[in-house]
Amino acid sequence: MNNHPSKIMDQLYGEERSKKVYNRLEDISTVFNRAVQEIAYDYFWALPGLSLRDKSFVTLVSLIVLHREEQTKIHYYGFLNADGTKEELVALLKYLERFVNVDIAAESLAEVLKERGENLPNARMPLTLQDEEMAHLAAVIAVGDEEEMEAVMQDYLTKHPDDLEKIHQILMHQIVYCGFPVAMNGFAMLKTLVR
Repeated sequence: MNNHPSKIMDQLYGEERSKKVYNRLEDISTVFNRAVQEIAYDYFWALPGLSLRDKSFVTLVSLIVLHREEQTKIHYYGFLNADGTKEELVALLKYLERFVNVDIAAESLAEVLKERGENLPNARMPLTLQDEEMAHLAAVIAVGDEEEMEAVMQDYLTKHPDDLEKIHQILMHQIVYCGFPVAMNGFAMLKTLVR
């Protein structure tokens, strides 16, 4: 095991912030840190398919709906460093209000932007249709409501019958942030829908 963060962590958070996260994980548990570096970042974040920006987007949706405030904050940096914009983050929070209370996530975003020397954007912009669909899929999968998950997956497959792989990629990425049981239930649900 190397004594430094994954290259993907460096890319997402910047070397200085990445090293702080690495050291915090190391303080918690060397074995846990090794799993995070090798499995979460070097494997799941490196999988082909979704762009780094889209993986960051799915990660944020999952963390916000699951109220994982500390991790949400670091992943705001990741999203912004993966070519996401602060306008997209504000639009995402507005969109996710339909699922959960986003007040703490909004406060964290304001803190991150302040640390970066930026302000919250004045203008409101909606998510693109693609981002809205991805956010909806990721949110219902993260929450684990099987009835809603089935309806959202079916709707997505009706609109995009040739894009089954997108749901696979979202589920694979959510293993890290939502757990194997959530992803397994999602894959099982998907399998019943495409028979």
